[in-house]
Amino acid sequence: MTLKQVMKNLEKQSIVVLKKSKVSLDNKSTWLLETTRGNLILKIPSSTQNKGIIRKIISFIHPDSSLYFQNELEIYNKFNIQSFEFFRFPKLLFGNSDFILMRYVEGEKGWNKNSISKESFANALMEFNNIGNKLGKKKALIKTNLRMQITLHAISKILKKTSLKISISIIRVVFLSLFNKKPRGKRKLIHNDLFGENNLLTVNDEIYFLDFETATIEKEWVLKDIIEISFNRDLSFDKELFFLYVECLDDDYTQYYENQFRMILLLRVIKLILSSFEENIPLREKHISFLYDIILPRNSFYNWLNENVY
Repeated sequence: MTLKQVMKNLEKQSIVVLKKSKVSLDNKSTWLLETTRGNLILKIPSSTQNKGIIRKIISFIHPDSSLYFQNELEIYNKFNIQSFEFFRFPKLLFGNSDFILMRYVEGEKGWNKNSISKESFANALMEFNNIGNKLGKKKALIKTNLRMQITLHAISKILKKTSLKISISIIRVVFLSLFNKKPRGKRKLIHNDLFGENNLLTVNDEIYFLDFETATIEKEWVLKDIIEISFNRDLSFDKELFFLYVECLDDDYTQYYENQFRMILLLRVIKLILSSFEENIPLREKHISFLYDIILPRNSFYNWLNENVY
């Protein structure tokens, strides 16, 4: 359905659009609508031109936008049949395979720690993550593919930006991680895009979570959200926030910390290196050093874990 067709559909529902503006910076079709019923957010799935075998292979790692759209819609439908004490999100007004319409929430971008305590944030994130255990045996439309993401970065972008030695070391760490014990606890719904306070909105004394396109149901990388939100761009780690969260977990994941942290931070630092490569040389060198000197050598990483986490 085109934007024009959606506008006509809204008119039939007595929603008059006074003004519309595109709010997505990439190829997503996301619009802010000023209407007679207040400000709304409209999302329309983008179609993928290549439907052949090549697209199917690529979609294993990077699904097309229509699948992200469908994934977010399914997650919103689960939200709407549950009640939450701490977790907040924009209210879904309507959603089908053609478009999603939700309330626009006005607030401060990111997490204002002066308004919302670490304990409150940990409770909200925990409540969101625990939704995964309430979804029965349902499988996620989007797969995390953590090891595959790291490997692809290592043999392409990291190889070009750093060295063959670093790329080989990364692949070796990924391979060895296959032999580590995997968590056997409850499944978690993982947002997958909270690093750097991304997709968070402070509204008075409440934290809102946004954009669930890449959210997935996880049984292995269950600590991904809390590790990424506790890890800062300056490579410091918020131990207090992390333990406020893990103290509320039903299962004890201590024995899995090394593999969880190493793999999750490996992907995160790789993305930091790639994002800062052309912008800030000192920052880029700091990130490369953390990757090469801390994460990749096991003893060094274990020492970092003891100093910053245990």
